[in-house]
Amino acid sequence: ADVVVFDLERIHDRATNLYPHTYPFENYPHRYPEGIDYVFVNGTLVVEGERHTGALPGKVLRLLTEGQKREPAEIMQEAERELV
Repeated sequence: ADVVVFDLERIHDRATNLYPHTYPFENYPHRYPEGIDYVFVNGTLVVEGERHTGALPGKVLRLLTEGQKREPAEIMQEAERELV
């Protein structure tokens, strides 16, 4: 499970990324929101304070184009390959 630890009284969006849905977005200047102390993805610390730890334990999920379909068995096989 992914977990975000934050202080409700300090939380404030300071996003400056003009293209938030573009991946990867490291090439665009951006700021993290204030008040988020920790972000864990798949049990790994990814953000501590306003600093990214460099860990990349998650996976980018991409939308399928119209007409494409993935069978559940195909999805499970892909997930099993990643665990090895």
